Amino acid sequence: MKESIPMSVKYILILFAMLVSSGCCPQNAKLMERPANLRGWKPYQLGTVNIEGAFVLTKGEHTDNGKVGIRVLDIYPAECKLFSEPVPAKAKLEFYQVSSSDTLCTATLGEGSIGLDNPNVCGTKVEWTTMYVNGINIRDSWVSFDLRK
Repeated sequence: MKESIPMSVKYILILFAMLVSSGCCPQNAKLMERPANLRGWKPYQLGTVNIEGAFVLTKGEHTDNGKVGIRVLDIYPAECKLFSEPVPAKAKLEFYQVSSSDTLCTATLGEGSIGLDNPNVCGTKVEWTTMYVNGINIRDSWVSFDLRK
């Protein structure tokens, strides 16, 4: 007599295997509201921090101060695997020379603060020392950030 696994058990095992291999990514579900009334290129001070500009740009959009421009090249969703640390959502940004459109540097950034003056990021190619990414929305493909000196 040949024993076989019932079809319903096979389906449950397949669904379980798919769930385990895909992991769970709560960061992709986190969708913040698009910030409104940002200051753009108007510098201001927040405590002891000098902020040179605050922006929200959608994938493909750009802004510039007449010398250096910033363009959003892509938005990457968070990556989660069952047995490893999750990789948060990221935005790939291009910094370019306005007069020639030449790329100065590109950086792929997650939420939080990053030193643009780090030689592995932009070094001395841009005038800002720090960028703070306030939020990334993967559904609507935008990133909110400010530039600091």
